[in-house]
Amino acid sequence: MEEYVIKELEHYGQMLENHFHDMVDIEFTVESGKMYILSAHVGKRTALANLRIVISMFCEGKMS
Repeated sequence: MEEYVIKELEHYGQMLENHFHDMVDIEFTVESGKMYILSAHVGKRTALANLRIVISMFCEGKMS
């Protein structure tokens, strides 16, 4: 995958995580060098995984 597509995916992933204040699963495709986001939703996980993510986001200053 082209480096600029990876950077674009990272950018939109960060933007969506900041919007939802949560981990986001992103479904995407790349056609002719252009990235298209098909869907994005809050990721499913176990209670322990959720706790670890909340602690991580708190330490990063994304949650209070």
